[in-house]
Amino acid sequence: MSKTQAWFNILRLSNTPTLISNVMVGFGFGISAHRLQWSDSAIVPTFSQLTPLLFITIALLCAYFGGLVLNDAKDFEHDKQHRPGRPLPKGIISKKEAWVVGYSLLVSAVLIAAFTQTRSAYLMLILAGCILAYTHFHRLFFPALLFMGICRGLVYLVACSAFSVEIQPLLLLVFGLGIAWYTAVLTFIARGEEKNNKTKRWFVLLLLPAAYIPALIYYTEFQMIWIVCSLVIFSIWTALTFVIFQITEKSVHGIHMILAGFCLLDVVFLCVVSEVHIAILSGLCLLLTIGAQRKVLGT
Repeated sequence: MSKTQAWFNILRLSNTPTLISNVMVGFGFGISAHRLQWSDSAIVPTFSQLTPLLFITIALLCAYFGGLVLNDAKDFEHDKQHRPGRPLPKGIISKKEAWVVGYSLLVSAVLIAAFTQTRSAYLMLILAGCILAYTHFHRLFFPALLFMGICRGLVYLVACSAFSVEIQPLLLLVFGLGIAWYTAVLTFIARGEEKNNKTKRWFVLLLLPAAYIPALIYYTEFQMIWIVCSLVIFSIWTALTFVIFQITEKSVHGIHMILAGFCLLDVVFLCVVSEVHIAILSGLCLLLTIGAQRKVLGT
């Protein structure tokens, strides 16, 4: 394994499109908030999109990659015994190098977020704190589920906060809890991923409320057809994941399916807030994730 390939594995590059898809949800929420904010005005100011979208995407990628590197650094001793093929136990990347790179990426995330809105930098700082909390406590069952779920949920909030709009706190809370629940279920299923654990297939069904509950709370008749279609696709994907857990020898294949499913969850949420054109981008992120997982493991 080359050092470049080792970094690809540590950064789980195959999962990167799922984070970009999450950012698209924050972007869609920003557009929706801008439309609602100026719905009664005769003159609607231009919604500045590209610059804040670019900066906040880079910032969140730095936070995401930083968390992954720190996680491997923290797991060095555990991986030496249970996953000796990982880049750090094999000595391809040093433990010290991983700590330095991980912390540097988190600091960069906060600094880059500050180029959008001041509130984005503060929220990114909170996200960085949750990432560090997960890094140091993820071997404990409940802290792992809690902090990993919070981290994914905060991505929506941080992304939306980058735009000059009035944030809709209740909407972000509901949808943030949706993806947090999805992430917590994934985290639970992924514990002991190297084992053949077919009993975990039943927990896959717990993914469904992550999409259905927010959709039922905020559905509108205007986009009903898109909401229904996206929920059907999400349900079919969940059913296929259930089958994968049943027929394959190791849990890792089903876990990859759930990771890719982040994009379909985002598609549902974007359809609910009437941003169907952005939902298509999240759908493309699903295809990119599936393709990338063939080259680089997502776990």
